[in-house]
Order: sequence, then C-alpha cells, then structure tokens
Amino acid sequence: HPHLETMALLAVATLLLCLAPFHLNACPTAPGSGVSYTTIYSIPNGCEQSSCDYFLAARLNDADPTYLDFWLEGNADGWIAVGFSETPIMANSDVFACALDTNNNSIPVLIDAWNGLGNSNTRDTQQDLCSRVLEYTFGRILCSFTRAIDTGDLNGQDLQLNDDLFLLLGTGSNPSVANPPMLTLHTVTPLSSSSMLNVVSRVSEHDYRVFARIPAGCQRSSCMYYLAVRTSPIDTESLDFELEGDAQSWIAIGLSKTPTMESADVSGCVVQTDSSVAVVDAWNLPSTTNNVRDTQQDISPTSSSFGDNRISCKFSRPIVSGDTEQDVPMNDNYYLLFGRGNTPSTAQ
Repeated sequence: HPHLETMALLAVATLLLCLAPFHLNACPTAPGSGVSYTTIYSIPNGCEQSSCDYFLAARLNDADPTYLDFWLEGNADGWIAVGFSETPIMANSDVFACALDTNNNSIPVLIDAWNGLGNSNTRDTQQDLCSRVLEYTFGRILCSFTRAIDTGDLNGQDLQLNDDLFLLLGTGSNPSVANPPMLTLHTVTPLSSSSMLNVVSRVSEHDYRVFARIPAGCQRSSCMYYLAVRTSPIDTESLDFELEGDAQSWIAIGLSKTPTMESADVSGCVVQTDSSVAVVDAWNLPSTTNNVRDTQQDISPTSSSFGDNRISCKFSRPIVSGDTEQDVPMNDNYYLLFGRGNTPSTAQ
C-alpha cells in the first residue's frame, strides 16, 4: 500500500495543493501521512509499488466517504491516466490523468478529461479532481488526487464511480504543448481490464472485515447472507455495518452471549409496505424469542435498498451506546446470529 511519508523523502519537485476550479470548496480533507490504499491494478501483476510499470490504488476519503482518494504512478515521460468506461474501449470514457507539459516539465498537471465517441480527448468543462501530490522524477510520474463518487456533473462528462465499469490504463511518452495541457497520443493502446469493476465496492471490502458469507466463499452479490463491519472512519467510537442478502421482508444480525436468540441485541433492516427499507435497533427478550424494538434507537442508517427480493443496508452503531438494558457493548465477545425472513411486517 502507498505510504505518503516514504514518498516525501524523494528529492523531487512536489506540489501540495487542492485544485478544483469549478467548485474548490467541494474538496474534502486530504489523506493523512501513512494511510493505506487498496491496490486496484498493478502492471506487472503483484509487483512492488515502486517498481510497477503502472500502479493504481484507491481508498474512501476519511473526512467524507462520498469521495475517493486515488494514487496513480508509473513509468512515463508524458502522462499517465486511468479511464472508466461502460465498455472496454476508449469511446465515452471518464479519464483522470497526470500530464507533463513543455512549459513546466518538472511538475505534472492533473487533468479531468472525457473521451467522446470518436476517441477524441477533451478537458471536462467542470474539473472535478482535487489535487494532492504531483511528482515527476527519473522518467516516473506519481500523483494522488480525490474525486467525488458522484460529482453531479450535468454536462455528461463524469461517470458514477460506484457503478460497474471497465478500467482503461494508459501512458504517453510526449509532454503536452497545449495550454492548458492536454493528453498527447498514447504510446500504446490503453489496456482494458478483463472485466467490469466497482471501485467503491473493492475499496469498501478492503476497509471492512467480512464476518459472514453464506454460502462460504460466495461473491457478495450472490451471497444469500453477507455481513461486513469496520470501525467508522468518521467516528472511531462507532462501527459501520454492511448487511445484504436474499430476503423479502427482513435481514438481521444478532449479538448474544449464548448461541440462542434469548437476550440477543439485534440490528435489522425491514422492508416496509412502500418497498423502502427501515433500519431497526431491536432486542430479543430474556427466556423468549419475542423481538421488540429498543426504547432507545441507537442506530444510524446510511443507505438501504430493496429489489429483486434482495435487501441491502448500511448503518452505524456506537460501540458502547450507554443503553445497558437493551444494547450490548460491542467491544466484547459474542455469538453472531444470522437471520432473514420472508414474512412481511405489518407493524409500524
């Protein structure tokens, strides 16, 4: 994983700034020194970052997880770029690039671009990239930047990064002579990923620890039941949960000191009559399997969906809620109870 403090030791020109000409205030706080990224692509496969011909990594921004932080570096004397596309070709692709120009070839320029139908590359009218680190030394370009997962770009020049997309990986050997800089013709036709990839899901799975895949080893989208948990990057006193599975009515996770339902602390996602999903903090009464809503709802929904008989929801809970009657402190050891149901709820 990239570690910014080691990069700072390089004797190269470094530019540290946040640039987003269209809406500068939208840039969240930059990643701290030494943070970890999830490797998205490396060439050759499995190479050490500093020796890769091409290296791309990403992470959710700690200050605002609706943004992705990217790390891009590789061997190039002109530019290095990653494109996102609904097809494995250049047309209609959303491109993030770091390019040298003949006016100042020691510091790369960050470019938010778009490839149109004819593969022509143009700068986005709305530049939605927040620049963090830009470096060039000994034939190698390195840059880190941040972009919103969904920019809301009404010009149709940005794709949503939480969709399944092909990755286009490209480099060029010639600096730009244009002002402002643009990408010159690529040295080699950009390599396309062999399949579509959801970068947000890949990064999220890295941040989260998976506690349940049923059946074992299933891919998340095909699991009958899936549970993952992480310490919240926004509030380290809380845990973020991702819960998903095949169910028509509800899906839940229970924590108990015994492998039975009695006295279990339950967090669940319930489909309502309008097909929206409610996140519920509940409690199984002692000596019974009856389930009741907690008097104190110590749960914060983040997102949820229901479709094709599948429920998906994300929520946060304090590690210690202060509710000693119906919540257990989640910094202790418990049995995990995995449940889902197909009988609709009529309660409100």
